[in-house]
Amino acid sequence: MNSTARTLPPDILEKDVSAWSRVYAALPGKEFSSTRAHADALIEVTDEEISAASVDSLITFIETQIPG
Repeated sequence: MNSTARTLPPDILEKDVSAWSRVYAALPGKEFSSTRAHADALIEVTDEEISAASVDSLITFIETQIPG
């Protein structure tokens, strides 16, 4: 969930989460089986977690490019 959504009033936030749940559930199962299987977890992901994972991935990539 992004930081903007977290500032919504609780009733609106609940509707936003519900809407995203339906969006994930409506994805074609064959092409998006992992997304559908992990929809509940995807809704809970924060911007901070996304940023940390991106930085970790970048560092790991850079480390793989260093010879020796």
